[in-house]
Amino acid sequence: MNNCTIACRRTWKKMTSSASNTYFYRCYVTNSYGGSWAPTTTNLVTLPPALAIDDVVVVEGPESTTTAAVFTVTLSATSAVSALVDFAAADDSAVGGPDFIATNGTLTIPAGSGSGSITVLVNGDYVDEFPSERLYLNLSNPANATIADGQGLCVIIDDDDLAEWKTWTGTSNWTS
Repeated sequence: MNNCTIACRRTWKKMTSSASNTYFYRCYVTNSYGGSWAPTTTNLVTLPPALAIDDVVVVEGPESTTTAAVFTVTLSATSAVSALVDFAAADDSAVGGPDFIATNGTLTIPAGSGSGSITVLVNGDYVDEFPSERLYLNLSNPANATIADGQGLCVIIDDDDLAEWKTWTGTSNWTS
């Protein structure tokens, strides 16, 4: 069996404004029989990085307060250009308005950075939703990236006491 060595030199790069670039290489191949230049220019295309969003867990909090549910969006690799992605909070058992502040927008992850964050504010209340509620944060319409995991789950742990159980004993008043 013969060993083969390939030595490549980048001859030029096609610049684009996106995360995908085309590189052209000229390669020289050698083995025990000699060497030669590859007959054509080799074309290698870089792929844009992939976005993924994490899942979070928060405790609801008392009435008239908000708790920040912070989702982290990460890139599979840093990029030479900024990556953008749209986001929108979506109802599940938690409902936008009474349970969380519905939010949407565009996240920009700057060139050279590996992640960004999106905050959804969870509304505190005294309503018993034992043991938890859920909402989603969905990613869509990426620019200079693709989406690997486009849905983050937020579990809101209910911190309200279960309703007090009252008992009735004969003709007396309600007791705890």
